[in-house]
Amino acid sequence: MSIQFFVDSTCDLEHANPIFKNVEILSIPINIGDKTYYDRIDISQEMILQHVAENPKQFPKTSQIAPAVVMKAMTPYLEQGHDIIYLTLSSKFSSCYESGVMAAEELKGRYPQRNIAVVDSLSCSTGMAMILHQGLKHNQLTTPFDIIVDTMRQLADHLRVYFVVGDIKWLGAGGRISKSVAAIGSMLKIVPVLCIDNGAIVLFDKVRGQKKALKRIYETTALEIGDNTQQIVGMIQISNQEEQEKMCQKIKKDLGITKLIIPEEGAGSALTTHIGPQSLGICFFDNLPDNYIPVL
Repeated sequence: MSIQFFVDSTCDLEHANPIFKNVEILSIPINIGDKTYYDRIDISQEMILQHVAENPKQFPKTSQIAPAVVMKAMTPYLEQGHDIIYLTLSSKFSSCYESGVMAAEELKGRYPQRNIAVVDSLSCSTGMAMILHQGLKHNQLTTPFDIIVDTMRQLADHLRVYFVVGDIKWLGAGGRISKSVAAIGSMLKIVPVLCIDNGAIVLFDKVRGQKKALKRIYETTALEIGDNTQQIVGMIQISNQEEQEKMCQKIKKDLGITKLIIPEEGAGSALTTHIGPQSLGICFFDNLPDNYIPVL
């Protein structure tokens, strides 16, 4: 039987690409006050931004997907004879990976004839979509299950994500940096350049002004991509469509990269909770496996 792919809702997909059509998406809970919403079901990026603008002291919080929810979603596919690959948000961001592993171990006991793998993306958003894309492409080619899983894990190890945020105070409110550092940075108009390193968000650089920050992530991307320009590059944006379009044009013109994954809706509400508006990022691989498929 075929492989059914699962992701959590922090994976931002380009829905116009039919390859993503049958992917199952597990929604991450988002808590606002005493209410719980579900990413991409009853809450959106715009709703998060509007809520924080109107209630700056009531900041949304994300929580993990429970193992029972994962098991419930996977069980019908296992009963139909499908194998399963579940690509999760980085284990450094959330416990979704641990929930997936717990669910997989339980389900393997119930369906020992089926293959179930949980892959830690070590990333989020479009970075996850880029790893997923390669898994789906290999599944179309009937690549063996274990090789698909190994390829996705290799890609996760070599995925690079650089991004800037429009308001440093969101990082403070979300706990990524201290609130005092965020307040000082905001007054000085400091824009942090962030990267995902070994699955964790870390400070790569800090500059004054978003234009300089965007220039920094482009230059870093160009340097680290090197000769691997046949790859598919991904974009992340939250209420920053205009700058994303400019960055895409520059990547195509100067780097000769013509294939990009650009989620139509931008980042989902879960990621928006953590990095806020006017954010923009670039995702790419600093090294490609021999079986990389450079076709959208």
